[in-house]
Amino acid sequence: FHTLTQDTTGAKAVYDEVRKTAEKLKAIKEKYPNGGTRARILAQNILNPVLADGSTPLARAVRTFFKSSGYTSVKGQFNLVTIEGRWKGNPSTLIDHVELILKNPDLLKNTTITQEKAEDMLANAGTEELILLDPPYPAAEGKSSVGKYREGSYLQTKAGAIQFIKEDVAKAVAAGKKVVYTNQANSYLKSALEEA
Repeated sequence: FHTLTQDTTGAKAVYDEVRKTAEKLKAIKEKYPNGGTRARILAQNILNPVLADGSTPLARAVRTFFKSSGYTSVKGQFNLVTIEGRWKGNPSTLIDHVELILKNPDLLKNTTITQEKAEDMLANAGTEELILLDPPYPAAEGKSSVGKYREGSYLQTKAGAIQFIKEDVAKAVAAGKKVVYTNQANSYLKSALEEA
């Protein structure tokens, strides 16, 4: 995805394909604004083949876009329309974002997007870079989800999540680095972020 979208022609090809799929999903939402089983089945029939297609670099880029759009769960399961039949995403908003990018083709030009272990990213990034952290959610009290992720499983504990913020994130912020951190709105995470 990142390789193709560095080039204006490649970015247009990716976003044109994304827009075509999003337009089909938008039509379903307009016909079934309240969701329901039929809306879920129709949306799945459109999106699932896109999510399964890895035949070309373009297909893989489009698949990556939709997997990162919130239309699938962490495990890759379809969740644009929940199993209960409720819409979780808005294809119209996605189309608006795609239109914005297509009208401003230089948005991603000369931009490098890298993905690496959070501790390494925080330590190695420069002050002109934006660091986006989206760690695993800590397990609820009395429950354990440790082992669900290969990397960063310690962040799924309350102590691990707090330690990561107070040590790694705080050190990066103190060094003048720009950090965006997303997680659950737990009071202990909020407190740790405020202290950092």
